[in-house]
Amino acid sequence: MHLNLANEVLSVLHQFAEESGYSSYASAKKIGEYLGVTDREKLSNTVKLLETRGLVRVIWLRDPQLCLSEEGALFLESGNGLADHASPGGVVTVDQSTHFHGPITGSAVNVRSTGGTQSISTGANPEAIIGMIIDHLSSDNTIPVTERDDYIIDAENLGRELKKNKPNQSAVSSYLTNLGSVASIAGLVASLVSLL
Repeated sequence: MHLNLANEVLSVLHQFAEESGYSSYASAKKIGEYLGVTDREKLSNTVKLLETRGLVRVIWLRDPQLCLSEEGALFLESGNGLADHASPGGVVTVDQSTHFHGPITGSAVNVRSTGGTQSISTGANPEAIIGMIIDHLSSDNTIPVTERDDYIIDAENLGRELKKNKPNQSAVSSYLTNLGSVASIAGLVASLVSLL
């Protein structure tokens, strides 16, 4: 297209607007002469391009009259040129991937992502997780006190059972099932199960 010429026309029109006022119209023919452009069709196509993009207002006479639009003034003051923008019908690529900045816990990687890594860090061993379960239970005020005490006893018994050389699997399973029913510690119980 005529992007270089369009940028030059905008620049001249901006200078004219600063001198004569932003509502003043300038002759496209005189701008062309100032820029050394003698091809009227090329100049006319450039004016159409600028009008289509909303950068100028045009009164279409034999010699089109141009006025810099508000959008055109803002565009020029932002320091952008027309070549920086995609032309109509051009290809635009949109990145729809999701970028995570920080640790991700219990989340699936987005389908459109090009790749990623995910890890769940529990901080250590079964004893440490049982300690975290007991801490969470002790501070969970949504559970009635008597039930909370029973869950804490189950967690302590689970810890004792797991320390044995041959833990009773049915007792371990019973404790895990019981503790897994508490919403506030279900994630910790799942982490514990993954270590066993």
